[in-house]
Amino acid sequence: DSSLADLSQISTVEEFLNSDMMQSQLESLKSSLAEQGLDFDMAAEGNKLIYIYKYTDADIDPDATAEALSGQSDQTDEQLKSVYDALIEAGIEDPVIEAQFLAADGSEIFTQQHPAE
Repeated sequence: DSSLADLSQISTVEEFLNSDMMQSQLESLKSSLAEQGLDFDMAAEGNKLIYIYKYTDADIDPDATAEALSGQSDQTDEQLKSVYDALIEAGIEDPVIEAQFLAADGSEIFTQQHPAE
């Protein structure tokens, strides 16, 4: 397991995302979430790290799903905050971590950011 020390050379969210540590985490997350019916990816946009969760089942109810995700927002925020803290520790200024939950067709169901807008 790579340590945060490997992140000392990182100055951007994109470099963080492309680091070996994050790429191996991305692969393991992809396979575990695939079993839960989610297609997972990550993206970097400026100082924003985006977690993209896309439901593979076209029959899910977007409203009910959004409501369920909203109900878990504290838990989601804790997860986002831990990544935020890691980015701060790596020396990245003002990072934003975003979780996007998308329907199978790519339409947005629910999005949450840390720090909140």
